[in-house]
Amino acid sequence: MNPNEIRRKMALALQKERRLLAEHKYIEALDARAEYRKYRRELTGTWGDGDLIQTREAAPA
Repeated sequence: MNPNEIRRKMALALQKERRLLAEHKYIEALDARAEYRKYRRELTGTWGDGDLIQTREAAPA
């Protein structure tokens, strides 16, 4: 799947999540968020927000 198609599916999943939250369908909204994360992971090659968290380096002894 090309990157633009993945981005389109990500946007659709977020729109679906917003709509379901407005309708108070919380479980279905979680499913839509999981779908968004699946496409995000496919596009970026990362899992979760691990790439955003800075790791501290050990101080030299």
